[in-house]
Amino acid sequence: MESPKRKYWFVFMATILTLVQSAPAEEVFEIDNSHSAVLFSVSHFNIGYIYGRFNTCSGKITIDKETPENSSFQFAIETKSIDTNDIARDNHLRGGDFFNVQAHPNIEFKSTSVKVSGGNYRVVGKIKIREVEQEVSIPFQLLGVGKGPFGNTRMGMLAKFSVKRSDFGMTEMLESIGDDVAITFSLQGILK
Repeated sequence: MESPKRKYWFVFMATILTLVQSAPAEEVFEIDNSHSAVLFSVSHFNIGYIYGRFNTCSGKITIDKETPENSSFQFAIETKSIDTNDIARDNHLRGGDFFNVQAHPNIEFKSTSVKVSGGNYRVVGKIKIREVEQEVSIPFQLLGVGKGPFGNTRMGMLAKFSVKRSDFGMTEMLESIGDDVAITFSLQGILK
């Protein structure tokens, strides 16, 4: 006859194995807007640069721990949240010459493939600005994963890349404002 101790030991081990096997392979991190930044710079008359940011972004980064190539990146940037520290310029950028925020409230990105090497993610996907989609390749660097002050798990990533604004139909003032726009994503996500 099996002892009660041994029976409980088997039940305990079976429970642990079930929990381990059911642990999710995917981790979904929702972008924390208050600890993230979407920055850009563009040449001004070839003598300097204008810098700006978008103050509102959302989205999620899904990391597949077992098959990292199945990870995905998806986010939206609110165009009316553009901020270049000059209200007249910001209103011009929100208008029809540039982002046309009434008709196109978001810049959207969705990955189509991910390659991983160490803490580096080469993310290829479609970025959509003003209803124009272009494929871009974005090099994301994993900065770290750890606990936040309230015990939630956070992940930080950094990416720097550039796009040509003319590829998205923004051809106004090319003689004075550069075509190449340098973009920096500094993103923090909270594990859901």
